[in-house]
Amino acid sequence: MAQAHGSTTRSSSVFFDDFVFRFGTTDGWTDDGAQGGRIRAGIPPSALAGDPARTTALGVVAAHAVDGTWTGATTEWTDGTNWTSNPDVPDGTATFTNTGSNTVDSNGVINIGAVVFTAAPSAQAYTVNTNDIFVVNGAGISNNSTNVQTFNVSSSMVFTNSSSASGGSNVVTYNVSAGAMIFNDTSTAGSANITNNGDVEFNGSSNAGTATITNNIVMNFNDASSANNANITNAATGFLSSNTSATAGTATISNSGSLIFAGSATAGSATITTDQAAPEETGPALALSIALPLGVFASLITVPGAEGLYGAYLAALILAIAANDARYYLIPNELTAAAFALALLRAGAFAPDIGVAALLGRWPARPPWRCRSRSLMAFYRRWRGRVGLGDVKLAAVCGV
Repeated sequence: MAQAHGSTTRSSSVFFDDFVFRFGTTDGWTDDGAQGGRIRAGIPPSALAGDPARTTALGVVAAHAVDGTWTGATTEWTDGTNWTSNPDVPDGTATFTNTGSNTVDSNGVINIGAVVFTAAPSAQAYTVNTNDIFVVNGAGISNNSTNVQTFNVSSSMVFTNSSSASGGSNVVTYNVSAGAMIFNDTSTAGSANITNNGDVEFNGSSNAGTATITNNIVMNFNDASSANNANITNAATGFLSSNTSATAGTATISNSGSLIFAGSATAGSATITTDQAAPEETGPALALSIALPLGVFASLITVPGAEGLYGAYLAALILAIAANDARYYLIPNELTAAAFALALLRAGAFAPDIGVAALLGRWPARPPWRCRSRSLMAFYRRWRGRVGLGDVKLAAVCGV
């Protein structure tokens, strides 16, 4: 195992596109692309229109909270007869002891302040299957029993305010499949054990607590969120990013997939290791070692002299950009700026009469991100994983 503090290493890119999230910001929704190269998870407003229960789940607070203890003659959470609060379903504190079905199915919208698995009597091991929007807006979920409690998340499970995904003396386990687990405001993953085969998002000032997280698909730290002191394993198929001003905190991250820090995000004081057990990919390195001298040689042979030398330098810069993009999925501003400046110098030195207007006239009439062909954009986004500003900057270099 190779180890580095506050640094990233090799990556392989993964793109995940599922029904539970849209691209854009928390202030709006768009199907067209990602802002700042990040994937933001949420609940489309169209899914809530005309449904009072769903609107309540997004934050319209009821007049009073209802507390109830699970008795579970059937498995349905949203059936009031399965609670001591009958006929009402609790929206304050839902308590689980050692009574009722140990399988619980949530097939409707849930808006709950707290879920408590009791110590006395010690709550039996429950499995809760969330098949619809499940919002936790109060103290959160705590397990004080001697058993591990499990949530299987196949829809959107949202933690808001300062709620915790796992408080108490024992852990709560989450298996995220086709759904998303979303932390907003100052919520925390607590001591949760999370296996992600869907999407996990940390927004606002939320944090991963001391959770143990295995990420197999997509996990993003956005805004001012933090990985805190979590133990995160990013699998070979995983995409793990920190965006805006997020930080990896003091987390321990074992990375075998894509690991990205974008914007002002930092690795903090995290310990990041990269799995070197798999054989190194020699193909890209070999290709680069062959392409670089060939590019330089071809430029100098085709156009001898100073102009050929400009072309050789430009070939080297473009190859460096390609290598960095392939490994870290980022196009560095420094290399792009150097290529742009070199192209301008070449144009000024060897085509002084071209004029600024003619030079700028080479800029594409319609920027790449405004392409009319939706199918072409979809194909490009799927191939690249995103359409970012780096691609636009490279278009400017090509224009010059």
